[in-house]
Amino acid sequence: MVIKTDSTGALSTIGVEAKTGDGRWISLVPPTAVTSFSQGKAGLVIPLLGAHENTEFSRVRLSWSANSGHPLVLEHIALYAR
Repeated sequence: MVIKTDSTGALSTIGVEAKTGDGRWISLVPPTAVTSFSQGKAGLVIPLLGAHENTEFSRVRLSWSANSGHPLVLEHIALYAR
């Protein structure tokens, strides 16, 4: 997953959850400091592979915290196939 914002200083942490076929939400990426992710031209690169890499999900949910005083504007979110 790649997330691009209008200001890299606006985000503090990012987390990703996914909904399984039986309706459970599971954590793919726990809330993590954005400085832990690599930054490319397209934005923050958030790897989603792990224990659930062969599971199909019906929904993906992002959670984040922003640094106070900084508005957060998402420019794009991109999901790439494995």
